[in-house]
Amino acid sequence: MGFWKNKMLEEEQDFSNLNKFVCLDCIENDCLKNVVENNLVRIRCNYCGDGEESAPVEKLIRKILEGLEFEYSYCRFGKDGREVLNTFGTEIVDTYDILLSEIYEYIPQNLFDDIIRSINYEWHDNDPFDIDNHRSKILMWETFCNIVKHKTRYVFFKTKKEYGASYFILENVGNAVKELKLVKKLLAANDFYRARTGLFNDVKELCSPPKELAGNNRMSAAGISVFYGASDKETALAEIRCKDFVTTAIFQNIDDLIILNLTKLKHISFPDLFDEDRRKLREPLRFLCSWYKEITKQMNNEDRIEIEYIPTQIITEYFRYLFKYKGNNIDGIAYDSSVCDGICYILFIDHEQCLDEEKQKLRIKEIIQEKIK
Repeated sequence: MGFWKNKMLEEEQDFSNLNKFVCLDCIENDCLKNVVENNLVRIRCNYCGDGEESAPVEKLIRKILEGLEFEYSYCRFGKDGREVLNTFGTEIVDTYDILLSEIYEYIPQNLFDDIIRSINYEWHDNDPFDIDNHRSKILMWETFCNIVKHKTRYVFFKTKKEYGASYFILENVGNAVKELKLVKKLLAANDFYRARTGLFNDVKELCSPPKELAGNNRMSAAGISVFYGASDKETALAEIRCKDFVTTAIFQNIDDLIILNLTKLKHISFPDLFDEDRRKLREPLRFLCSWYKEITKQMNNEDRIEIEYIPTQIITEYFRYLFKYKGNNIDGIAYDSSVCDGICYILFIDHEQCLDEEKQKLRIKEIIQEKIK
């Protein structure tokens, strides 16, 4: 694509020479349908030939271009027409590739072809480190993981711009969690099931481990005591994959708990690129889904490379210590089991908070000992 076509994007574009009209029946995307509905004139549709009212296609194109500009930047070209190096290192894509997944199935083929001919530009992701640009596509899972695995993981919020972007990512994800209503309250006396291979009678052996025995897990680092539990006995047993003698303890929370409910993610519809109100949630939602995928996927022992846990552990600690919901810290996270249909929990309750009467947040309700065939 040449220099002058890109220069059009820096000036007022004129798509009126397309001189075509489209009716409501040809559009299945709600956001684009609203554009057509708001610009109807008494003229027959050029794409289906039916109806008495249609809207100028140029209005539709402007709406589509606005959506593309929200998430992407135009590829710039120099005076000699040669493409300037994409310094962000992000993939270059054209309009066809983007719109194929965004609107292709919602409009007629002939309309799709006209749109592509009108705005057949090349794009790259917005600067992933431009933390001052609210439109930037900075909330990338890959960017975050690369920084905390291979650049800095303990002081990234104090380091230079591209590393500090990691904290900005987490803040924006936290804001999206509130907007997506992913926080819920669990009332006191809710049951949490925790299973261990072997026969135990002492609550000290069944509650959160002491810090010196706390292992490295996907959502907690070695030495940090937390409570991993499940919503029911079957899930607790499935999580430990036991086929021998096993002890299952049922715990109850003494007070109400505030929980980040990640199980709700699978029921949230992905925001439309052309939805001005919700499209800002696209990248935070992608990020949350990537984190969710990491903490719920099945892993064999040979897959448990310690460095792979770092991003999920950092995000968990952000929600534990820095994220606030109505001025309060949250008490844990609910997520789907990786081995069955049940729900798992990580509660930010350590060994002492299960035992010390003054600090106690969980109390034991029942102990079940059995042999699993």
